[in-house]
Amino acid sequence: MLKALTCLCLSFFAWSSVAQPSISIKEPLTTLEKRELPRRLQLKLFQYSYLSDPILSNQPSDVTAVGVGYRDQGQATLGLDYKMDFQGLFAQQESDRPYVTVPDFYLAHSSSLGTVSLGRKKLQWSEFDELWKLGIWQPQARWDYIHPQTQGLTGLFWESQLARGFQLTAFATPVFLPDQGPNFQLVDGQFRSQNRWFWGPQVQIEVLDEATETRYSLDRPNEADVVLNGGGALQARFWSERTGLWLTASHAFKPINQLHLGGDARYDIANVLNENAIDVEISTEVAYHQLSTIETGWKNPDMGASLSVTRDAPLKPEMSEDLVQSNLIETYFTGLQFEHRLKLGSLRNGKVRYAYMKTFYGDQVSGGNMIASNLDTSISRFNFEDVAMIELGQPLFAASGQPLTLGLKYMYSFPEDGQLISGQIHWHTTRNLSWVALVDVLSSREATNQVGSGLMSRYRANDRVAIGATYVF
Repeated sequence: MLKALTCLCLSFFAWSSVAQPSISIKEPLTTLEKRELPRRLQLKLFQYSYLSDPILSNQPSDVTAVGVGYRDQGQATLGLDYKMDFQGLFAQQESDRPYVTVPDFYLAHSSSLGTVSLGRKKLQWSEFDELWKLGIWQPQARWDYIHPQTQGLTGLFWESQLARGFQLTAFATPVFLPDQGPNFQLVDGQFRSQNRWFWGPQVQIEVLDEATETRYSLDRPNEADVVLNGGGALQARFWSERTGLWLTASHAFKPINQLHLGGDARYDIANVLNENAIDVEISTEVAYHQLSTIETGWKNPDMGASLSVTRDAPLKPEMSEDLVQSNLIETYFTGLQFEHRLKLGSLRNGKVRYAYMKTFYGDQVSGGNMIASNLDTSISRFNFEDVAMIELGQPLFAASGQPLTLGLKYMYSFPEDGQLISGQIHWHTTRNLSWVALVDVLSSREATNQVGSGLMSRYRANDRVAIGATYVF
């Protein structure tokens, strides 16, 4: 368990989901939705081929991924409802240890006072956060940053529709489970990973106008110091079935899903002058933030639109100010989206979404030290500052009994002049067997290894194609 929590400190991992034909407008349209079955055992086999040379020479160009998923929901004894969603993944060339995620695992009891749930449960605290997969509200499992998977918060939930068109949700917890990350190793003072989406601390800084090697060690966190951090959240949702208007307000005081990093730089004159190196011990801390989201919109069966504003206000961490720390900045996220159903001849069942987000920054809470930017890693909190997106989800040949579903996504990041084109084709050949082909292409004008760069700049060497099969029992 301690090793698993340590792996959360520096990176990411995401389960690359395989779809069934139905499409939900609430999720990215390129992540084609699974069929909602009460019980399902799912086996997956994928082959990924990367089209460019990796950033690190030891990273593979071809990866075989084998996965298993089990989902079950129903009624247990004593009138309790339950739901569990277990997923495991083994990437042959990437690590000798599998990844395990549990997005949902809870018991629930419903009465006239509402529904009380205990465990890990995914809820929609923010449509904006779910659309852009930022991981502001709920933690994520990240194998790659293009297809992350949302994990539920863990604790006690209460949900009740107090009146027609008004629902209240409350959450409280004494525990915290942060973002999950990939396996990595610390070898000769450097972080290494076979995962091509791994992003470690920078290996060089400039000292006395000269490039200087940075050698790292890791102060592994105590298990209790990570897990035993409580928090709470409250959400009010209003809607009108007659007009289609809705309004959601959410507020939370909770741990930040990405662990806060600090580095103790030991400046050894002999090292600087003779070996040209600086030793840095990295430590971690669970930092807190105040989180507020207001969203409003309108929808009907054929179209919808929404606006969102989120204030993420980190609190000053308890980490010693003598340490070099990663940046924590008060951030405002604004976004809008518009979605509609296609009505063009045979494309009548497709859906299109247009979305835009922009971030604004307030006061800096921590960081900004001499080499704070060198702690920019895979758990750096946000990938986008100013970005636009268009998505298309389109089922084809539905009447043939072997339908195809097409998902396309295009994103443009203005600060880095970066682009992402992502596409998936899902072919449901039988009731139980389906095939998926996907392609992801990234580009940007910035150097791939630039400190503080966005998603397209960091991972533009990760253009890839893949094919996979899923069998559902």
